[in-house]
Amino acid sequence: MIVSDKKTRILFIEYTDYKDFPVGGQTTFASNFAKESTSDLFLAGLSRNKGDEGQWTSVRINEREIPFFSIFCAESTPPPIPRRLWFLFLLLRYRVRIFSKRFDSVIIQSPEISFALLKMGLPLIFNMPGGNNPMLASRFPWARNKVFAMSYHHTFIVPLIKKAVGIVTIDTAGEQLVKSVNAAGKVIRSSVAVNTSLFRRLDENEKLNLRQAMAIPPDSAVVLFAGRLEAVKGLELLIESFATFDKRLNGKCMLYICGDGTQRRNLEKLAVDSGKAGKITFTGALAHDQLTRYFQTADIFAMASHHEGLPNVILEAMSCGLPVVSTDVGGISGVVKDGETGYLTSKRDAETHAGLLLQAYKNREALGESACNLVNLQYSAKTVVGQIEREIQALFQGKEKRKRLSEDKSRGKGQCESG
Repeated sequence: MIVSDKKTRILFIEYTDYKDFPVGGQTTFASNFAKESTSDLFLAGLSRNKGDEGQWTSVRINEREIPFFSIFCAESTPPPIPRRLWFLFLLLRYRVRIFSKRFDSVIIQSPEISFALLKMGLPLIFNMPGGNNPMLASRFPWARNKVFAMSYHHTFIVPLIKKAVGIVTIDTAGEQLVKSVNAAGKVIRSSVAVNTSLFRRLDENEKLNLRQAMAIPPDSAVVLFAGRLEAVKGLELLIESFATFDKRLNGKCMLYICGDGTQRRNLEKLAVDSGKAGKITFTGALAHDQLTRYFQTADIFAMASHHEGLPNVILEAMSCGLPVVSTDVGGISGVVKDGETGYLTSKRDAETHAGLLLQAYKNREALGESACNLVNLQYSAKTVVGQIEREIQALFQGKEKRKRLSEDKSRGKGQCESG
């Protein structure tokens, strides 16, 4: 039961160390939630100390000590099965120990985690990254198979939506999915959260100084991509369109591809074949503080994905004042508006994308300012986490109120019958 004058006790469980591992949107949201939460917060996830595994310790985040249960040490010898599956097995092993403490709500983001929790009757909040099946964006070809993806959907996602007490959605596709399983009353509409104090727009002098420090010519048109280097990201199209864009600007362009993945070697070969290898830099995976430097020196953020939800990197780029050029997939159209914060297209051809890159570059100041203003107004981590916590509080207070009304009604009926 939640009492209005007490803080809500929230447990957040995720396959992450709540800092920077693994790289991706789910870790980013979990990290931002841990930093900005005003609830009585508890965390369960990955640790960096093998000696902590299987017990409650604590982690220090934003000068705050938060109780932390280590399910698995991220630096342990790799198990014989995928790490995420191993994490689930260990969660099954430790769940009684974890839930020796009482929580008002439990937030999870990875649907498969629910396999260890649903039968416990816990007050689960499902933070759903988007309405698209996450398997379609997997780096494993077998996971992108439609039969497997649908099996995952019906085995994990649908039961979780039905049994969770609340579902945080970030796009209309997510809301439609919740409605399709008759759970519309559980929706907590929210958005991706951005650490706007880290991802901020530099003034012109700061940007020039940073470019100088990174050996980037001041007059270069810099295009940036950040994310997993996997087939679903469609980076072949981005490299091809960049080659055309560079020709149109007389060879004054640079493309930074930040991230790593199974397609890196193929993409590096494609860069060579395009004749632009000297202008395309593959940085590898970067920590957030390193990635910020690339956002702040770039002119355009570009994506050519086949499937997405609403990627954190798009809003982080916008927070740094970058216009976005992207394929119109998932929830991206919710923040990228043609001629306002960037440009979208449903076409997958290099000429179209190159033309949009050119438009974005010419209008980068106005587009970038609008993009930055939008993020600061609606998507700062403090704003988003506060909204989610208020919705969770209201959800449980409403549940308690309905329970009391039902009990009062039952007592009234019993008194009438005995009278």
